[in-house]
Amino acid sequence: MAKALVNGDFTLADLTEAGLQQAEALELAQRIEYAIEGPLGDVAVLEVVTDQGSRYSARIGTPLGHPSRPLSFGQLAEKFQRCARHAARPLPEERAAAVVQLVQGLELVDDVARLAGLLNGH
Repeated sequence: MAKALVNGDFTLADLTEAGLQQAEALELAQRIEYAIEGPLGDVAVLEVVTDQGSRYSARIGTPLGHPSRPLSFGQLAEKFQRCARHAARPLPEERAAAVVQLVQGLELVDDVARLAGLLNGH
């Protein structure tokens, strides 16, 4: 939660050595408290209280990416490109962009082996 609050997002970069040492997130994590309340079911409530005493809260129901709240193609493409940077064999940005472009028009591709080639670096 601290990483998402500090960075506005949580990505694989947050799980790298450098990401795990991010001072701002570690400091904020020390100030986070949580409770599990059964009556909420699958819903979460996030409440932030600032140093000045202001309170902000949000009710979090169905997460983005759930079948009832699917990601758009653009969101999926962005997520793929961010994740591809952290693969065991990172995919260069230009190849990741080519994969996205190919997948976007996949119905027009005569040989899907091109996709495997892009992903494997051939």
